[in-house]
Amino acid sequence: MEAIVTSGTFQLGNFNQQITSPIKMTFASALNPDTQLYTPIFGKMQADKMLVQPGIFGDPIVTAVYAKPEYAGVFDQPTGPDFHITLGMQIRLTNPFLGGTCLIGSSGNPITLNLTTGTTNPPAGTAPITGKAATIVQRTPFVIRSATHVDNTFSVPGAQGCALDIGLVNAIVNLQAGIPSAAGKNQMIFNEYIGQKAYTALP
Repeated sequence: MEAIVTSGTFQLGNFNQQITSPIKMTFASALNPDTQLYTPIFGKMQADKMLVQPGIFGDPIVTAVYAKPEYAGVFDQPTGPDFHITLGMQIRLTNPFLGGTCLIGSSGNPITLNLTTGTTNPPAGTAPITGKAATIVQRTPFVIRSATHVDNTFSVPGAQGCALDIGLVNAIVNLQAGIPSAAGKNQMIFNEYIGQKAYTALP
């Protein structure tokens, strides 16, 4: 399967970023013929860096900050009617001052999303949000579906590794972005197309 997120948002605390370039993900389900159980396997995430909207980290002309979503080692596809996906992500922030190692989330402490095309169940005080069920938009030469995955139940850790992991800079990023941020204060919306091929159809 390949999912291409074409638009949406990722809101982490005060950090509210529009998705301005595609996020591509490949994953699969491997069937064990002995147990008849499926094992989810994550392939790869590809995304370009996106210019952070003005007002989050100051003047974008002088201190332009870019955000790049990356895979962070967690993936699962629980069975159910709402096409759930559990996905670990990290957000890499870059500019000449922050360097290239400034992360919100990491493989050791990921932003763990429980994405659904149904309705979320966030903590008390946060309104649920609803995605869009997968709908077939193309059947040949392989099936493509349109869907919207959402989540507003996840927490977000503080930044690490900023400007050679200087504590003061990490603290400044945390202050500006409003992180760490508790569950219910954050939101992901992925508008996407999902293509699916059987193993027998692969070249």
